[in-house]
Amino acid sequence: MVKIYMIILKVLFIYNGLIQIIRCYKKFAPHRLNNIIHENNKNNIGTYDIKSKALKKLYERKLIHYVSDIRNIDKILYHNENEKEKKNRKSVYAGIDLTCKYLHLGNLVPLITLDILRNHNTDVIILLGNSTTQIGDPSFQKVERQKTLEKDILENEENIRRTIIELFLQREICEEDMNELIKKSNIERDKEFIYESDNKGSLIILKNSLWYDKMNIIDFLKYGEYFSINKLLRKECFLNKIKKNLTLKDLNYITLQSFDFLHLFNKFKTCIQIGGSDQWGNIQSGIELAQYISNTQLYGLTTNLLVYKNNIKYSKSQFNENKRLPIWIDKNYNSPYLFWNFLRNVEDQKVQSYIDMLTNLKININQEIETVYNPMDTNLNEILDETLDDSNKKKKNNDNNNNNNNVKDINITTEHNNYSNDISLEKSYEEKINQAKKQLSDSVTSYIFGEHTVKKIHKMKDVLKNNEFHKINNIDDIKSISIC
Repeated sequence: MVKIYMIILKVLFIYNGLIQIIRCYKKFAPHRLNNIIHENNKNNIGTYDIKSKALKKLYERKLIHYVSDIRNIDKILYHNENEKEKKNRKSVYAGIDLTCKYLHLGNLVPLITLDILRNHNTDVIILLGNSTTQIGDPSFQKVERQKTLEKDILENEENIRRTIIELFLQREICEEDMNELIKKSNIERDKEFIYESDNKGSLIILKNSLWYDKMNIIDFLKYGEYFSINKLLRKECFLNKIKKNLTLKDLNYITLQSFDFLHLFNKFKTCIQIGGSDQWGNIQSGIELAQYISNTQLYGLTTNLLVYKNNIKYSKSQFNENKRLPIWIDKNYNSPYLFWNFLRNVEDQKVQSYIDMLTNLKININQEIETVYNPMDTNLNEILDETLDDSNKKKKNNDNNNNNNNVKDINITTEHNNYSNDISLEKSYEEKINQAKKQLSDSVTSYIFGEHTVKKIHKMKDVLKNNEFHKINNIDDIKSISIC
């Protein structure tokens, strides 16, 4: 009898536990069910008519890799585009770790994404992770990241902040005002940098030590109840390291980045986080944290990665391995000419993706080659048809021997035309790809270093090519692009 009673108690205990789990699930799961589990359906752009001009442009530029909820992201951006009152807009943000003194070519993708959004009336926040850099992002890392010293982080922060301000504002303000703005941002480095434009969204730069320096460890650890260790360990970004040495520090990084998202939402109404496609695991955790704590739906947008040879992504943390590559966006460290020349010689198969993501150029290399080739292909078919028609007419009037000779002539003509078309197609491809590379290098170098720098590069190239050194009026023209 006692055994039966104990069994009944166990059943009731399990039943009550299940009820509590279901209640908790109902409280926190609706957004996740609708927006994460079924987000693939919402991410299908083919079945949805985008209203936001900014989002359309991001897709046209092939910048977007994934969006967590295309309808609601479109709704937010469309609202911003038509909202005159800044206080009624919602913002977006992207984070940058300070593991290196310079930004690189790959960093341009999320920055260009933010620039497009800002040009369409959305406030953009660039978060400099001076606190999270001390932990190190473990995403897709096989080994421990090299630690960045605190003094290096301070130097990296100042340099990267300057680069960001120059990139976003060089077409809006004069050089003198730019220098004053950068000087002011360095003096007030422990404050938020906010630049407001009348016809654009605001540019906001801040660092996450602004809130972590005010938190104690106990207050932060209280948020740990919202992170499931089992769920974290299943994230794709940890798969490489879990086989080696996944540490508590690694797991804490994702909680810090999640809290960043929540903090920015509470202070700046930040509803969308932007990051590379390898950052989805971190972004998703921030979305879930906001759901747990405030039952609020936030969103993520990941960009395609710009890759180098062997499809390896550009990396700030591998500066020592890549410091000789002219991929760094800093004219004091990297020669504008070498930067231009690097893009001028990018691999053929990568040119189209670089053009799409890094420029506004309306170039479709394959389409342009087809435009040149197809008329020739059509003429070839017409020639063959005419030749065959003539051959059929002759059949009625000539004997079999003459017919055989005509067929041989047709075969020879066909082979000759096919060979000529192959050579012509190869020549057209080389011409188009070289022209595209030149336009790519001009456009990106102009975006970073200014149009005047590109003009100087071409002037110096012509001087060197034609040995016309007498045309150099000022030696500073050479120094400014570091061509020698």
